[in-house]
Amino acid sequence: MTLDTLNSDVLLSISDHLAFSDVLQFSKTCKSIRSALGPILWDTIIFGQGKRSPKHTAAARALSSMSHVLNHTRYVMLGSIFPEAIPAIVDCLKKMPKLTHFINHGASPVPTLIARALCEVPTLASLSLRSFGGESLSSVASVKSLKEIDICCTRNILSAKDLLPHAPLTVARDRRMSQLSLNGDPGPTIDENVDAIVKALAQLLIASSDTLDTLALRQWESGDWLEKLHRELARLGGRDVQFPCLRSAHLGSPDKQHQGDGAIGRPEFPRFLQSVPALERLVVSHASATAPLGPTVPLLNLKTLIFVILPESDVTKACRGFWEGSVLDYLALDGIHANYLSGIFAAPPNAPALRKLFLRVLSTTGISSLSDVFKACPNLEDFKVHTSFWHCEMKPRSMPFPWPDGRTIRSERHGDFRVIAVAGPGQTIASVATSRIREDIEAVKPVYVKRFTKLARRLPSLQTVVWHATDEVVWTWTFTRGSEGNINFKQKADIELSSSMAQYA
Repeated sequence: MTLDTLNSDVLLSISDHLAFSDVLQFSKTCKSIRSALGPILWDTIIFGQGKRSPKHTAAARALSSMSHVLNHTRYVMLGSIFPEAIPAIVDCLKKMPKLTHFINHGASPVPTLIARALCEVPTLASLSLRSFGGESLSSVASVKSLKEIDICCTRNILSAKDLLPHAPLTVARDRRMSQLSLNGDPGPTIDENVDAIVKALAQLLIASSDTLDTLALRQWESGDWLEKLHRELARLGGRDVQFPCLRSAHLGSPDKQHQGDGAIGRPEFPRFLQSVPALERLVVSHASATAPLGPTVPLLNLKTLIFVILPESDVTKACRGFWEGSVLDYLALDGIHANYLSGIFAAPPNAPALRKLFLRVLSTTGISSLSDVFKACPNLEDFKVHTSFWHCEMKPRSMPFPWPDGRTIRSERHGDFRVIAVAGPGQTIASVATSRIREDIEAVKPVYVKRFTKLARRLPSLQTVVWHATDEVVWTWTFTRGSEGNINFKQKADIELSSSMAQYA
């Protein structure tokens, strides 16, 4: 038996263990193997990757006649293209019987002809608008029965003016067109963008309410978006629209830069939670100092909760509300202030089901101050903490070379790590700092062996601790237990120099 006589399922199983570059070389063995590997080779097609080029147009035209390629394509990503490529891309979309995912990340809204073609694809299950969400949603709002919707809701400015006849502006069109020839596209205002997205998004959500599995609405620039969306859904649906199949939701501004997004602290958020009884995974980004709200009814299926918050935001009540009646398995609190930890984890309720916990706190936190956390999570298996209090800073000195100031790493607890200052030629700063950090790690290791061994005895299920308690050191500890109850461990410390030092590496 030779490779070319194996059935396609066996060949695909073999390719699962290979890097894509190796699969590509494997496919060059013979025509039969290349044909069998088609589902991997042609699973994803990107139109217009990188900078716009006439080559992208030629490639799209060539692809339109390659049925052996298009028959396998499930993912299409639209990048920056010239208008001449649009007819060929439309032709390709019509010849993709397995197309399920479409992603727009180009420098313009989705061109009208491409949007119309997408609305006619019966297999389309996922729509992702990573750019020009406000401009593009209205042209694809008639798509039905989607399983995944992912919209970046920030404003975009049109730069490819030659696409205007094919991908027209739809948000505040008259005002923007009047200024386009003089000063370029001024872009929509925040309210104009939010209103446009909400109007089209409500229609899209209602058309997919019975099938939607995953919803991501990212980077809103206004805190009233959820209130407006709730009103529009009620207007179109005549009732509180339910999403019985929704298992994963991501709401808000994950980069914390959109400070106006306080939607999670408004009454419409608990109402949304009431409409998703099957929810298993929730990511909420609350870029506001106000306290976020939690559910008013138990989320019985919730297993993963990720909060991205500002340190002044008290999530105590919200977290305890999510715990009530849930089977929470993984909790991440990104940006929490250490002062709120005791309130969140104080009993009741405890979290016996919680196995994985991630904390990013803005002050150093010793093991003893985490006592309430560990008491509430007796079955914890993986624990990761990252504190961002100490860091390396650049300060100008009257010297011919930069001098990273001396707060490289330090722990407030017993002063475990020294303050490190490094001076010298730029090319030696990183290496000297790394060497000194290594010395400190070896010096404090006996103390941490005692601490983490004690913790592993307290938490019998504990397997991994990632202690990122300074910006420069990521210390990973793994634990195993012998038949007689003895605890064994392995540890590895990786050094990640802060950006002001790393630039000299």
